[in-house]
Amino acid sequence: MVYDAARQRRDDATTAEHERLVRETGQPRILSRAKNGELVSYLPEEYGNGRKGIGPKITTAWGYIVFVIIAGAVSLVVTAVVAAPFIDPRPDPPLFVWVIPLMFLGTTALFARYMMIEVRADRLRKQRGLPTPSEQAV
Repeated sequence: MVYDAARQRRDDATTAEHERLVRETGQPRILSRAKNGELVSYLPEEYGNGRKGIGPKITTAWGYIVFVIIAGAVSLVVTAVVAAPFIDPRPDPPLFVWVIPLMFLGTTALFARYMMIEVRADRLRKQRGLPTPSEQAV
């Protein structure tokens, strides 16, 4: 990587502005490198879901929408499979088998919540002209 003095000055100015905003307003802010390579100070509602950590991350609203649709379909299928013996007149299976579809439905609800957070953050970033955050830690 080639050293860029102008980029370093912009990063220093952004870091100073970030620290000033945190100190003066008391708002929690996230200093992160954007996908365009620039350092940006985001409010939590502009940043969206966490992008750091191990493994692949869903970083777009469309990614969450697709994931929620797939997880919802799997949840419905698993619930139908578990509910089928209860509809049939044979002896009822034990009630603990309902734990599995409840876990799938809970996971779907959790990712629907993440989807809404990312959709709102995406909308705020577009309104405020901010670039999308990247996965790089600062």
